[in-house]
Amino acid sequence: MKLPANLSQELNNQVTHEFESAYIYMGMEAYFLERNLKGFANFFKVQGLEEQLHSRKFVDFLAERGEPVRYKALQEPSARYTSIKEVFEAALKHEQFISGRIELLMNLAKETKDHASEIMLQWFVTEQVEEESSMQDILDKLALIGESGPGLMMLDAELGNREFTAE
Repeated sequence: MKLPANLSQELNNQVTHEFESAYIYMGMEAYFLERNLKGFANFFKVQGLEEQLHSRKFVDFLAERGEPVRYKALQEPSARYTSIKEVFEAALKHEQFISGRIELLMNLAKETKDHASEIMLQWFVTEQVEEESSMQDILDKLALIGESGPGLMMLDAELGNREFTAE
């Protein structure tokens, strides 16, 4: 069953937004690699891989529904930050943007009574709560420990243990 045109267009836009997310997180990974904070770099490497997987979920869903998939150009990600806190604030802000996009898609699915899209999008609604919480959790830890010293090294080690798992 074909999708309503506006929903198809917005799902295609989300493909790009998810790949942009991966690209943004790769830029953040690069920032931390340059500072020899390999655990923080690993956190964003895994984050980027997850975002690529999210984009694939949208691609696969569009294909299953018989819709064309349109890939759009991506902008160069920034690797210029002034602090660790700034990186995570930018990541949180980006996740909030993606949450807003998912809400827009869910509202469109509801308006057009596309139940299959609603079901697929429910996974992303739950995922976005987790994504925002994860970024906020690290910001809270940074507020407690600062950006130098043993606490920072412990957090770097903790983030270095994060592993990519296909959802």
